[in-house]
Amino acid sequence: MLTERSRMCTVSGLANQAATRDVSQILSSADIDHLVLKGSPMTTPIYGAAGLRLSEDVDLLVHKGTLEQTFAALYDAGYTDPGGT
Repeated sequence: MLTERSRMCTVSGLANQAATRDVSQILSSADIDHLVLKGSPMTTPIYGAAGLRLSEDVDLLVHKGTLEQTFAALYDAGYTDPGGT
């Protein structure tokens, strides 16, 4: 049971890290300065492995003056707003 939970957390963490890299590359390609604040990309450096801390989202910081450009770049790449706004 614990092994299965650990495997699921690891798979989820690795997927989240891949999505974070993807979003970061999209923003960098659009010349949008950004900073990853927390989430699974920070899990491996802090805890030593992707599955030791579950994170389901990514917190990014962008300048408020680039919000429209940020949303446009992410929408153009196929990302959608899960909140529907």
